[in-house]
Amino acid sequence: ITFMTGDPAQHHQFVLVTREPGDPPTGALFQVSFKVKSLDDMRQIATRAMQRQVTGFRRINHGNSWSLYFDDPDRNVIEIYMDTGWYVPQPFADELPLEKPDAEKPAGGK
Repeated sequence: ITFMTGDPAQHHQFVLVTREPGDPPTGALFQVSFKVKSLDDMRQIATRAMQRQVTGFRRINHGNSWSLYFDDPDRNVIEIYMDTGWYVPQPFADELPLEKPDAEKPAGGK
């Protein structure tokens, strides 16, 4: 995975991924990402995604960002994310407990 950005304040704006033999088939695009401003935004989107019974739904704490992932109807991966402001070496992935109140935000990879 190669993370690229033209803005030093952004971890990445563009990502290149090499698909390996045996990787699960996906849509024509590997992933499309949308940034949100708050955990409440993420909770609302997670609720709507679950109501629509999306496939591939995952909630991930990357330390430097919190993300929701799910498949669109063409099997492209959709990411909804927000930056945490923490630096955490990648790759890192933990469960993102959205049911917890904001005062108990997931740690930045600790």
